Amino acid sequence: MIIFKTDKSRIEAFPVVDGCTLFINDINEKELLPSHDEETKEKHEKGELLLVNICIEGRCELSMSDGTEIYLIGGEVAVDCGYSNQNRFFYPSGQYHGIEFVIDIDRVRADRYFNPNELVKRIKEADRVLFARANETVKALCRDIFYCDKSEIGENAFFLRALLEFELTGRLLIYG
Repeated sequence: MIIFKTDKSRIEAFPVVDGCTLFINDINEKELLPSHDEETKEKHEKGELLLVNICIEGRCELSMSDGTEIYLIGGEVAVDCGYSNQNRFFYPSGQYHGIEFVIDIDRVRADRYFNPNELVKRIKEADRVLFARANETVKALCRDIFYCDKSEIGENAFFLRALLEFELTGRLLIYG
């Protein structure tokens, strides 16, 4: 489902499992206002959502709630639990291709395929967004998801595999 579209950009959302939505971000302009609805923004500010953002190519810059600025470039992963300020996003190169999992921590916590407890604990202990370089398996999987035929996205097994890859190879996400 397309949740945001301009002449140059589009953001599509696909439910993966209950409490987890995958966003495909195809941005081709310098600046965008956030596309999440008010409920999602409110839950993010309260630290009730886990955001796993993987940059395939391009660069995204945004402000943190403490006033610092961060950026994400191709091959990097940012994991956030309410520390980023979701008011405005900047794309200096005018291009950003990425995927983002938005995970409702309480709803997904009990899921047998993906348990974000350890990751959430590490983020809260660090009191900031955590970054990592994606390994080649994760990068290839993200490219596959981004460039796949969108009619395949309804196949939950395809995206569950993505979640499993992040959990199994996801130890790369847990360092700061």
